[in-house]
Amino acid sequence: MAALLSKYTLFAGAFDYPGPRTAGVLSGVSRMLETCCGEAAEEFNRFSAGFMVNDLHGQEEYFIRTFEVEALVTMDTGYLLFGEDYKRGAFLALMQEEQNLAGNPLGHELADHLPNVLRLLPKMNDVTTAIELACCLVVPAVGMMVAKLEGSGNYYFHAFKALHIAL
Repeated sequence: MAALLSKYTLFAGAFDYPGPRTAGVLSGVSRMLETCCGEAAEEFNRFSAGFMVNDLHGQEEYFIRTFEVEALVTMDTGYLLFGEDYKRGAFLALMQEEQNLAGNPLGHELADHLPNVLRLLPKMNDVTTAIELACCLVVPAVGMMVAKLEGSGNYYFHAFKALHIAL
């Protein structure tokens, strides 16, 4: 079961800020999905094909426009699930504790940021808890990301949809 969860570490890289390794990461995710989930691979390849026509600077601008400037969607899972409610704070505290226990570096993002959560899943000591986290929290949050981008023409819609299918 831990091997099943390990694919999400690779998938997390597709949602990181673009850099020189982005093309290799997207290619790796595509290959991984082709071996395990054809429908998700098709969606992901739509994302990759549209996103990779840009040079690195264009990819960075697209990322910033999607997640910061126009803020079409957020990757903070707790915010999507709980909004500004106090429950988000409690969720964030629990996620921070799990991230610390697993020794998962967060970079400059919060503990509930989607790539950090995806990297956490295979590192968790309790596989049952990891599966519950994926099913009960990550799947609904990613579903909300898909819904927010549906019809927007944004390529990240396809990446989120691929992840939703794979989850």
